[in-house]
Amino acid sequence: MEAHPYARSSLVVSIISFHGRGFFPGGFLPTLPMAVCAACEAIIGLTIEISFIATFTQGYYGK
Repeated sequence: MEAHPYARSSLVVSIISFHGRGFFPGGFLPTLPMAVCAACEAIIGLTIEISFIATFTQGYYGK
């Protein structure tokens, strides 16, 4: 079963709005491959930030 096209677009917009800091020349269209790449980069960046926070928190509390 194919996902609704608006569901994919809304997921991309949500991820980019939550964590992404991308700049899009021209207009922003969530169906563009560049927008999907930006959403993937936002997820990777969020994962890296979470690992940094966990590492520094463990070091601060001496665990």
